[in-house]
Amino acid sequence: MVVCLREARARGYHRFFIAGCLGGRVCHTLANVQCAYDAALRGEEIWLCDETNMTTVLLPGTYTLQPPMDRFFSLLSYTPQVTGITLTGTEWPLEDAVLDNRFPLGVSNKVVSTPVTLSFRTGALVLVYAMD
Repeated sequence: MVVCLREARARGYHRFFIAGCLGGRVCHTLANVQCAYDAALRGEEIWLCDETNMTTVLLPGTYTLQPPMDRFFSLLSYTPQVTGITLTGTEWPLEDAVLDNRFPLGVSNKVVSTPVTLSFRTGALVLVYAMD
């Protein structure tokens, strides 16, 4: 995927939806998430997709999320620590919370009202929309 992203950037693209890059060999899935982190650091938008999941990496800021009402979504710390997390409109809201990459407390949340808003001050989060 690195070569494909490099070529797409050379052609002027900075927004990516990449299908079929999750699942299968775990080493490839993890490498693709690393590519998503690199894209986020470059200021690009990238979504990794398969038939049941969509994932991206978010950097500090404020976001309006659009997970389907009847499906799960997860927020996982990609960096050692993510601080100042506030999440509203969900079954498991957060206020000024901290997540770390050693214990996955942000797995399998659900929307209870819209909009779902997320903000955080430091670190990087992996956002996963699960469609299964």
